[in-house]
Amino acid sequence: MEPQSVSSIFLLDEIKNNLFRNAMNGKWVEVIKIYAEHPEAHKAKITRSKDTALHIAISEGQVTIVERLMQILRKQENVGEVLTIGNEQENTPLHLAASLGNVEMCRLIADVDSTLIGKRNKDEETPFFQAVLNGKRDAFLCLHYICKPDERYSYCKKKHDGETILHSAISGEYFDLAIHIIRLYPKLMNAVTVDGVTPLHLLACKPSAFRSGSYIRGFHKLIYYCIFVDEPEDTVTVHALQQGSQFDTKASCPENYHTCFGFVHL
Repeated sequence: MEPQSVSSIFLLDEIKNNLFRNAMNGKWVEVIKIYAEHPEAHKAKITRSKDTALHIAISEGQVTIVERLMQILRKQENVGEVLTIGNEQENTPLHLAASLGNVEMCRLIADVDSTLIGKRNKDEETPFFQAVLNGKRDAFLCLHYICKPDERYSYCKKKHDGETILHSAISGEYFDLAIHIIRLYPKLMNAVTVDGVTPLHLLACKPSAFRSGSYIRGFHKLIYYCIFVDEPEDTVTVHALQQGSQFDTKASCPENYHTCFGFVHL
């Protein structure tokens, strides 16, 4: 058994070296060949930051290569396990695809198992969160529709500080994305971090929203939704949103509501 164990170690090292060399030199046909011939390559972490070949392909935006690698992985019984492998920051392949905003790669991975959307990295961010953090609206919407309805809200929030995807969108000044989030996740409007910060508190601290016409238009629209759009049911259509009645502002808005509302008239 011992000689076999040693030979297996040497084989794995050789596979890792070949994967790394070919991936770094853009020889993706060779990477695909190694993946097809050596299942042990699927879990191999080949960089100092503990990326797999799939991580690297995604980071370089190699959509066609990712599709080929996923075709190989789908044939394996442990495909779900392979796709949960994280790098040094515990980012899975789906984290990277979401942060880059690549809808096709997000779909290729998340379609295998929708719970991959809820996998957390070192910062407790899900791929769902990463898409919003980087302002990737289309990737966010893609993952939203792949998620099972009863799982969606649980992927929207960091556990240690209570920050939600709505907080993140406003902090990043992705106001149009924030409107999508409010439409789809109305309960997040009242979410509070461990420091007591609500989304409207963040809006009140955004003077940069007025530095350009594009900023102020997005900001104006977001304030409108924060104040005037009624909270719909969890499963909601655009028509239902358009038919919504006004908020009870006294019950639904934080104390700085008048400050935020005042921004609309500036």
